[in-house]
Amino acid sequence: MKLFLFVFSLSFFVFTNPLKAQELTMFSGLFGWEFYQDDKRIEKDYFKKLLSDVPAAEQSWKKANLNQGIGVGLLGVQIGFGIWMIDNDEKEKSLAVPAIGFAASGLSAIVLAIRSMTHRKHAILNYNRSFDKKNIGQRLTPASSGIGIAWAF
Repeated sequence: MKLFLFVFSLSFFVFTNPLKAQELTMFSGLFGWEFYQDDKRIEKDYFKKLLSDVPAAEQSWKKANLNQGIGVGLLGVQIGFGIWMIDNDEKEKSLAVPAIGFAASGLSAIVLAIRSMTHRKHAILNYNRSFDKKNIGQRLTPASSGIGIAWAF
């Protein structure tokens, strides 16, 4: 009877104790990105603060911002090549150099935009994985001394 009571109280405590995981997600919205922690919408500044707690996530987020900035700069370069191409077309000059520059800068901007999104996804995944490494909550582990199991928090 004592064993049954012990197992019942142990299982009751394990299954009724709430575990809190803070999973971050990011969705594109009508006016930009929307950030969520579990099911609650949070501000971008708070989102960045949460990411700064995990060094790998913060580094991936910084890489994403760098790639996005370079990509936007390349879009400006592409506009310049486009204007040069239109000017050469009106003056009936060769279009080879501005066309190659236009295509190369556009392709580079697309590649950097994709890399930026990949780094953002990795930042969020690194943050979410950080909770798995800390083993939040309770678990049964092998005893460190002797034979048996230990209940760890």
